[in-house]
Amino acid sequence: MNIFKELILSTYDFKSYSKFLKNRKLKVFAFAIILTLISYIFSVLAPLAIDFMANGGIRDYVEESIPDFELKDGILWAEEIAEYDYGDTYIYIDTDPLYVFGNAEEMAGYFYEDFYNYSTVVLIDSEKIVAKYDGMVQELYFTELDIDFAKEDLFTFIPILYIIIAIVFILLYFFTTAAFFFGVLFVALFGKIAAACMKCKLAYGQ
Repeated sequence: MNIFKELILSTYDFKSYSKFLKNRKLKVFAFAIILTLISYIFSVLAPLAIDFMANGGIRDYVEESIPDFELKDGILWAEEIAEYDYGDTYIYIDTDPLYVFGNAEEMAGYFYEDFYNYSTVVLIDSEKIVAKYDGMVQELYFTELDIDFAKEDLFTFIPILYIIIAIVFILLYFFTTAAFFFGVLFVALFGKIAAACMKCKLAYGQ
């Protein structure tokens, strides 16, 4: 019988299971692969795809979540002030040319006094990044980067991001399938041990 017909039959005709036990091992393996693929599509891919499309995808997320910004000639401009405070991480961005932080040496005492309860602190102004991480305070001036970058440039990375997401989902499927077969092998091993203890012969398909 065709493997897809058997798959449909197995959903409502439980008496047919005795016939499935006579299938070759390769066919049983293919059946399991198809079954895990269908389960993965409906339990993981489909819900995520529906939610993803409902929210407009990555492009709309970037457009709505990230304010306009531009880094040009070593000067950063951002449309609005941004602040992120979560757990032991604090990030503050203000690119107003009149509001400039001191360098790493000048900011060290400020970090340890006012941000002592954060393990990671990042302050960004129009000229540089001053950051504290694992007790060390460092700085990076945008002129050292020698690059121009803007929000519009982020959209060029979206196709690459989709490829990365696809690869992650493929790897996740292989992991899920491997976990399924590991569970089957565990059950088979347990059955074999139980059969050995009961001194009964347990053949393939039983």
